[in-house]
Amino acid sequence: MVHRLLPLWIAATLTAGALPGYAAAEGGVAALDPAVKAIVATIVGQTAELAGKPAAAAESACARQSASLIDIDAVAKVGAERIWNSLSPARREAYRSAAMRWIVRKCVQQNQDNKGEAPKVVGLRKGEAGDQLLATQTQDPPHFAIWRLRAPNGCASQT
Repeated sequence: MVHRLLPLWIAATLTAGALPGYAAAEGGVAALDPAVKAIVATIVGQTAELAGKPAAAAESACARQSASLIDIDAVAKVGAERIWNSLSPARREAYRSAAMRWIVRKCVQQNQDNKGEAPKVVGLRKGEAGDQLLATQTQDPPHFAIWRLRAPNGCASQT
């Protein structure tokens, strides 16, 4: 079982090729765990939805998609790991909001050239504490994305 995602980096532009340490998904998406397949289907559907949208419409779609796909609490805690426990509830909420705005901006930027190509699964590898790292890739333009699929028990460590 896999829960919401923690982005390690979202669609960083790299040259096409294999990612070290990732096992190719033998048998493609069909061979993946059903929960991982569901995540891949969500990413593919949301990529198609963003194709060709002007900036304002893309921003709205990215905000909605990110809220449903990204575990913003985990992202915020990782980003402010050293100071998180000392932040007031209001400061934590401000940090979460800032993190989500950044994620939405990156989504809009990285989908400006989106032609609707479905991301392909490059590979999957085990992370810490039951997490899995899912690598996806598009060819045009060439982007890799690495997604941390958090373990359902919530005890997964984040990097």
